[in-house]
Amino acid sequence: MYPPGSINTLMAFSFYQIGPHPSRIPLESQTEAVASFYETSGMAYPWTYPIFDLPPEILSEIFVHVFPEYPQALPLNGPFSPLVLCQICRSWRAVALSTPPLWRAMKADLWSGDSDSKISKQLELFKLYLKRSGSCPLSVNLSHARKVTHRLVPQFLRALAAHTTRWEHIDLLMPFEYMYLFLGRDMPLLRSLTFGPSNYPHGRGLPRLSTLFDSAPQLTHLILTHNFFKRVFGMPFAQLTHIEADCLYVGECVEILREAPLLEVATFRMCQDIDQFAVLDPLRPASLIQHHCLHHLAVGSYHDAIEPPNLRGFLECFALPALRYLHIHERCISLPSLSDFIARSKCDLGRLHIAGATLTETVVREQLPPLGVITLE
Repeated sequence: MYPPGSINTLMAFSFYQIGPHPSRIPLESQTEAVASFYETSGMAYPWTYPIFDLPPEILSEIFVHVFPEYPQALPLNGPFSPLVLCQICRSWRAVALSTPPLWRAMKADLWSGDSDSKISKQLELFKLYLKRSGSCPLSVNLSHARKVTHRLVPQFLRALAAHTTRWEHIDLLMPFEYMYLFLGRDMPLLRSLTFGPSNYPHGRGLPRLSTLFDSAPQLTHLILTHNFFKRVFGMPFAQLTHIEADCLYVGECVEILREAPLLEVATFRMCQDIDQFAVLDPLRPASLIQHHCLHHLAVGSYHDAIEPPNLRGFLECFALPALRYLHIHERCISLPSLSDFIARSKCDLGRLHIAGATLTETVVREQLPPLGVITLE
């Protein structure tokens, strides 16, 4: 450092042209300096970019297409949430807040071990999204609620229950004791549902929640979780076209297919009928079930099952003339019974997928009727 008053110090000040701090320069002078910079550099003014001249209606439409297509649920906060658009500028925030479709798809991240403050913040944002979405149909994912038993989880459910008339795509796993919140609710827009209790319903005197989704006339796609019991929960199976279910008993799957004549796609991961909640009716119905719509069927063992279910009796219940794709586990079925099923169905089976296969394709084709592609894994 040069000593004060030396010629070198004076030269240094002259070289760097030290002036007042920018905070002390009048705003008009700063604006003129910025304008001068853009004029001399040939760059466009940031406030003259075309996107800043767009009408709010067009900008709103662009905002909606920034994120994954509806009905994919978006996180309530973070870089992939609509809140990002509220942090750019005042005008963009105003447009985002006046665009209800931007807030209609939401996913609450609730994890075991989350702090009270974090879950409280999620609850606050969850209610905010519901409010900002206006009258738009809703896509809501609350499936992570099965991982937590926090005292605030019921408040998420109560907030969601107030908007059942706007439900369209719902992923809902919740404690069994709070399902009464949705009894008798109208769900006129509900199309797809992932549903089940997050805890195992104990006791023999369980109420039958047969009217839980009776007021959902458009429900066609259903995913059932591993704590679902057909004897406890009623579902409008007669109107479904797609179903996927985890850990159902074989007898339950037979009953569902019997009650769902419009099913086109079905995936069942089954376990043996050994529990008190198992369907007690004989597995084989009095008459063969002719299913004329089902073209895609995947059946196998639930991944936590102690023993694989024997699906011979299951297949003997049906004739599926529309079947085009069949996925099955080798350990759950024998080739002779599979051959009988295909012949009885008189279907044009285009693809057979056998999981856990130990046999070769040649052996399989020798024992089955003529069919299309065979995939062994």
